[in-house]
Formats: sequence, C-alpha cells, structure tokens
Amino acid sequence: MADEDFEEVLGRFADAVRPAGQEAPAIASAIEEVREALPRATSLAEAFGLVDRLAEAVREAYPQGHCKAGCSGCCDSQTAIFDVSPVEWEAIAHALDGWEPERKAALAERFRREHGPRLKAYKGLSLIRYFEPVADRYFARRPYSCPLLENGRCSVYAVRPLACRMYGYFAIRARFYERPAVYGCGLQTSYYETRDHLALPAVNMVAAQTRRLTRGRARILPLWLTDRL
Repeated sequence: MADEDFEEVLGRFADAVRPAGQEAPAIASAIEEVREALPRATSLAEAFGLVDRLAEAVREAYPQGHCKAGCSGCCDSQTAIFDVSPVEWEAIAHALDGWEPERKAALAERFRREHGPRLKAYKGLSLIRYFEPVADRYFARRPYSCPLLENGRCSVYAVRPLACRMYGYFAIRARFYERPAVYGCGLQTSYYETRDHLALPAVNMVAAQTRRLTRGRARILPLWLTDRL
C-alpha cells in the first residue's frame, strides 16, 4: 500500500472512532469525578455511592441494555460466586439483622435445603478461585443461584457488594484477556457489541482504589452465611 493510501485509511479510521469523552461525555465526566473522589472515600458506603454514580452514567448512555430491575440472570449463575470482603459482609449482616423473624427463618430453611449439601464443594472450589475447568464442570451439573435472591430479586439490594454494583456496567482488564472485556453477562455483552462506540469504566480502577476499604480475609457468600444462619 502506498504511503498516501495508508494515511487516507488512518484518516477515515480517526473520523469514525472518536475519543470516549466525545462519544460518551457523561461517562467520561463520571469517570474523572470518581477517579478523584475514590481515593478520598473513608467508608464503603461512600464508595458504593461513587460506583453507583458510574453505573447510572452507563445506563443513561446505553438505555437499551439488558440490566434492568427484575432480571436476575447473573444472580442465577456461577457468576454470583465471588469473594465478599469482611466489611461488605458486615453491611449485609446488618441488613439481615433487621429482617422479621419469619423472613430470616425462610432464608435459613432455603439456604440449608439448596446450599447445605454443597458447602464442602464450595470450600474446595473457593481454593481454585472458581474459574478453573473443574468449577465449570461442577456448576454445569449443579446450577447456582445467589442465596439472597427472593422471587428473582436481590433481598439486600441497598447493601449489595461492589462486584454486584459493577456487573453489567463496567469493563475489566486481565492478563488472560487479549483486550478489555465487558464485565457482564452474554446478553449485555451482545448489546454493547452492537454499538459503534463504547466507553465503560474499569473494574480495575475501582478495585485498586477500594482495596484499603475492603481489607481482611474475603470469603464467598455461602460461607459467610453458614456462620450466620
């Protein structure tokens, strides 16, 4: 290809692919706001609010996304198994303490019935971080649902962990991905892929800035619940 042709191709590409700040100014603005504010956050509740601000900016920019109230696809899969920090668990436990006795009893019974027989396997799988092929084989035979789902909705939505707040609205960078990947389900990813331009905040940024707020030995939710119910 001649140099002139190559420059022409680059010019057309530059015209088609504009910076995220131009294509999604609300998201770009929210990212800058949160990037400045997160290091100054002194509580998990404050961090929750900042992450929710980012998620809301993404919802407004991409209103046809599949993450909507009433959809529990990610909660009804092994995606819902992730590490929950002690401070995140404390917020959940505090919410559970405010439940009526009958509701607590129903949760305990449901948990024992659906998750009790699996606890030994959960402990073993947690050691291999859940993305090993053996974990995929296990959950292919034994589908997983978050223990805190009630009638398809999160029963502790106001204090749900950071991972839940970011899922479906963020991208993630990891060494085993060739490029940043959508941190979300297949449906949400498919929707994003129809867009000519896409700008999403990064999970990595939030994880790095909130690590000081979520210190301690993290555990998966079923293991935290085992000690509580």
